[in-house]
Amino acid sequence: MKSYNKRIFDSFKSQVEDAVDHHGQPLQVRQRNTFVIFLKFLTVMKPYWDKVLLVVLVVCGSMTMNVIWPWMGKILIDEALPDKNWRLFWILVVARLSLIAFGRIMGLFNQFFTRYIDLWVFGDLRTRFFDHLVRLSMTFMQNRPTGEHIYRAGSDIWGVMFMITDLLPRLLEAIFEFFLIMILLTYVDWRVMVIILLYMVPYTMLVHWITSLVRKYDREARTKWQRTTAILQDGVAGKMVVKTFARRRHEVRKFMSANVDAWRTQIKRRYTFILKGQLVGNWGFLPWIMGWLIRAWFFRQAILGHITYGSLLPIFSYMNRFRNPFQRIVNLVQQLRVSMVPAERIMQTLDVAPVVVNAPNAPDMPPLQGHVRFEDVYFSYEEDVPILQGLDFTIIPGQKVAFVGHSGAGKSTVLNLLLRLYDPAEGRVLLDGTDVREVRMESLQQQVGLVFQETFLFIGTIRDNILFANTNATDEMIWEALREAELDEFVHSLPKGLDTDLHEGTSLSGGQKQRLGIARALVRNPQLLVLDEPTSSLDSDTEVRVLETLRKVMKGRTTIIISHRLPTVVDADVIFAMDKGRVVEAGTHAQLFAEGGYYADLYTTYFAGKHAGENDEDD
Repeated sequence: MKSYNKRIFDSFKSQVEDAVDHHGQPLQVRQRNTFVIFLKFLTVMKPYWDKVLLVVLVVCGSMTMNVIWPWMGKILIDEALPDKNWRLFWILVVARLSLIAFGRIMGLFNQFFTRYIDLWVFGDLRTRFFDHLVRLSMTFMQNRPTGEHIYRAGSDIWGVMFMITDLLPRLLEAIFEFFLIMILLTYVDWRVMVIILLYMVPYTMLVHWITSLVRKYDREARTKWQRTTAILQDGVAGKMVVKTFARRRHEVRKFMSANVDAWRTQIKRRYTFILKGQLVGNWGFLPWIMGWLIRAWFFRQAILGHITYGSLLPIFSYMNRFRNPFQRIVNLVQQLRVSMVPAERIMQTLDVAPVVVNAPNAPDMPPLQGHVRFEDVYFSYEEDVPILQGLDFTIIPGQKVAFVGHSGAGKSTVLNLLLRLYDPAEGRVLLDGTDVREVRMESLQQQVGLVFQETFLFIGTIRDNILFANTNATDEMIWEALREAELDEFVHSLPKGLDTDLHEGTSLSGGQKQRLGIARALVRNPQLLVLDEPTSSLDSDTEVRVLETLRKVMKGRTTIIISHRLPTVVDADVIFAMDKGRVVEAGTHAQLFAEGGYYADLYTTYFAGKHAGENDEDD
């Protein structure tokens, strides 16, 4: 047997190791430098740098003007009031009111642009995340709970947006204010600056320790909230199973238990924040002690006559203004550490590289004629578990072919490789003589008509669901596809016709859903039509009617049918019987049945089981 391509297995393996398991617990995570992650997300701000810079400059200008007020207060107390200089008094009052008005206007301006930036950055981040997610392989998607993606695209993206649109500008503003006040405070009394800098050493250490606890609880909480989202999504998606197995109470208890578990961790996180506020918050114990010690010393200086009483106003004001921006810098840096938790979680998804990618400068696939060739193809989803082993067959244009075999024989894998959802480990998949790896996969997939076992309908109208396959289709093309699928009369009977919303009381039967799926495939007018178990979810009567429709639409097209319901394939031009990843027999139904081999056994077993089931029903 030929050796398999290790790159594919390693890539699949990395996709399973990253992120979290189905229970929401962390698996092996690629370690990344926090600063690198921060810069990665900072690039999202590039289109908005001009607006961010404008906001920061406005705030810094407002801060600079506010610094003037303490000096105006000193002049008011030391000169205007003692000398009864009313002209100076009113100048100071008007100046103060002007500063207040300017600050309010700039505050409104700041809020407007901040919310504008928030809106676009949040949308940009979610779009990039979703775009990357849909590029990843089917293996990754199948090994991840859907709730994980939903939570990361919501709460985690929101946390990252807060980091880059709120924390970063506030940090720049705090740094500017810190240096501005430091210069002024050095001029007033350099000893205050030294005392505050010494005080900030234990303050920083304490904040860092508390923030480490917050990071720990935040990571745990997000993992647990993600699990509640996954349980909720499973309960809604599997509502039929939940109801028919009478497991409603069990699912509710499971969801409640997950919520309680998440809230316990959330409460720990909240209590840690409360502890932080009491110890090192703006009105916490440590800043309060430091503030009053410095105030007592300066009061003594004023009583002894070393400084004027008016000087106390700018000194105390700048002391607080100096301490506050320094504390803000420390706190904002620590908040950035907390915001790295959702950023790291998002990177666990963004770090996963797509397994199947377009070759550099790959051309578009020319219009398909329907010639399919598999040349000695080997493939496996897991190492040492081969699925296809030297698969080799040819389909000529216009043929109707079928793949049959036991479960696990590799039938659906043929479809996955043909549509280039995966690449073969060895061998080639050719369409009209072109290796599918040498063209843009989107240009190939857009030319294939697909009908699946169960048609998935998207939120929207009948028109929207058909246009999903061909956004350029006209109404005439849509109605033609509906006529071919024999669904046009039903759609005409609806009050809103094509504009009927499928999620507003319009209930479709299983057969109608499949016909809508057929219409969606036909609106492309494909030369290659692929039917993957198209009738397995239908009852016998509906299956007969849908099969009759399918036989009509197959004419003139290369058609590939993958099915375990053998009556759907008896009229195929060629039937490929697969076993253990190989084609073991090929021919028409009559030829293969007459040989009495593998296909004949499948056919006999199928009808024996069907008749046994009918007899059981009669009993």
